[in-house]
Amino acid sequence: MLHTPPTLPLPTPDAVRAGLPPKVRELVAPFASVMSLPVQWGDMDSFGHVNNVKYARFFESGRLYHFEQILRPHLSAETYRSFITGRGIGPIVKSFSINFRAPCWYNDILTVAVRGDNLKRDRFTQRFVLVSHAQERVVADGDAVIVIYDYQKGAKTDIPPELLRAYEIGEREALRNAKEA
Repeated sequence: MLHTPPTLPLPTPDAVRAGLPPKVRELVAPFASVMSLPVQWGDMDSFGHVNNVKYARFFESGRLYHFEQILRPHLSAETYRSFITGRGIGPIVKSFSINFRAPCWYNDILTVAVRGDNLKRDRFTQRFVLVSHAQERVVADGDAVIVIYDYQKGAKTDIPPELLRAYEIGEREALRNAKEA
């Protein structure tokens, strides 16, 4: 039996947006998924700012949150669990890039915003930004190319129609709601 750790219900993109400062809300408006994280003391490096590796971790959290907020509401529990745990057809990162725009520091709140882009037969791109609440600006941006992978066969595969439909619906709904907010 597959062990799936319990998860708390995650807030919707609308609920997260409602709690953002106006300038931050404006900067993340073009993105379907949003989440906020505090900068912890342990995120700092010897230069006195958040370590660059932590930016990758923030984006990693944002990428998975994106799946939770966009895909999960539109898939059966079993299909989503299979997708997110690598037990069937699921995502695998092909490439990942970050552009560092500005340093950030302890005690800031960062909002990670993610949107899907460049949807193809067997892959898509997740574009992301990291916005500092203290600075009210984008401190990093980047993207990850996600290939759909059949973990049982050990090979890439096309995006199944059910996943494609859920992704398109979830993105469209979140972006529509962001424009109306």
